[in-house]
Amino acid sequence: MNLITRALSAVGLERRSTTNPNDMWGPYQALRNGPVNDQTVQGVSAAYACVQAVSEAVATIPLAVYRRNGPDREAVEDHPLHHAMNMQANPEQSALEAKEFVQASVMLRGNGYARLEFGSNGQLKHWWPWDVDRVRPMRLANGGIAYDYTDRDGSVKRYGHDEVLHIRHRLGPDGVLGISPVEACRASMQLAITEQEHGEDTYRNGAKLLGVLQVPGKLAPNQKQDIKEGWQTNRSGQTPILEHGAEYKPLSMSLADAQWLEARKFSVEEIARIFRVPPSVVGHLVDSNYSTSSELYRQWVSMGLRRPLVSWEQAITAKCLTALGRKTYTLEMDYENLLRGSSTERAEFYESAIGAGWMDAAEVRRKEYLPKMEVSNGKAKDA
Repeated sequence: MNLITRALSAVGLERRSTTNPNDMWGPYQALRNGPVNDQTVQGVSAAYACVQAVSEAVATIPLAVYRRNGPDREAVEDHPLHHAMNMQANPEQSALEAKEFVQASVMLRGNGYARLEFGSNGQLKHWWPWDVDRVRPMRLANGGIAYDYTDRDGSVKRYGHDEVLHIRHRLGPDGVLGISPVEACRASMQLAITEQEHGEDTYRNGAKLLGVLQVPGKLAPNQKQDIKEGWQTNRSGQTPILEHGAEYKPLSMSLADAQWLEARKFSVEEIARIFRVPPSVVGHLVDSNYSTSSELYRQWVSMGLRRPLVSWEQAITAKCLTALGRKTYTLEMDYENLLRGSSTERAEFYESAIGAGWMDAAEVRRKEYLPKMEVSNGKAKDA
């Protein structure tokens, strides 16, 4: 019994008959209806790393609040939104923790929710992330959307559309719920889960030693049984004691095991593709070097992260600003720091910008988070 067949038997999956009895991929045909959910998927390191990479990036990117001033705009840090979205979401959770939780829910379940709490002045005071399993969105008879939330004591309370921040992975056909990438790509996720279970089962029951036992001459039945029992008893990470002149001769890796390892590598790339994360970002550095990894990272920040960031921008603008506030302020998830180059690259960029006249030294110092600089007696010094 090869590695994959044994692992499938261990998890209760039967092998379907195929036209080629030596086809190692036959067992995977029985995996289409296996358990795939947000919990089992996180057991696959590639999926966990993808969710972690995106949710951490979204959580650490600050939400900049700008006040419109004609054709220009100026950053403001005294707006309540700035504090709630960048510092403290609520008395129990930091803004980073809350954003990270909601974004992870979006990636694993297709939807992320948070209850909005406004002060007497109409400004956002706190926001509380919700467990997806406790929320039931619905379309009302009047065409609006409401959310029923089941509290820990079992009581159900209904919230209006303007009281809930709802972030979706991708809008579904009902116009209310988002589509979960885990559910949409169930087959690929199940394959990765089962491949991992193969490895776990193999090492849990004693790693298979690829080789043969060779003895001089023919063994009696009782001698065969002695060698078999001794080998099986001591194979779990220990050194077996061979009797009756038996000699162990290792063999090369079987084709099935070699394909299993290749399949594991492919699953990492497949999962990264589903979550739109470059494999190098999650530690899969096959066929990668510094140049390609850096370029793929920049592409991911400017393209792969752009959609979830704009999703947050637009949802917060719609739910957390009043009609007048939307005319006065604009919000932006400032991901520029993720694209910061090396000190040499930034110095060359700033030098070119100052030379061309569209930046000055004061703007450069602000971008580099340096204090203002005063000039005294012809010499520059920090203010």
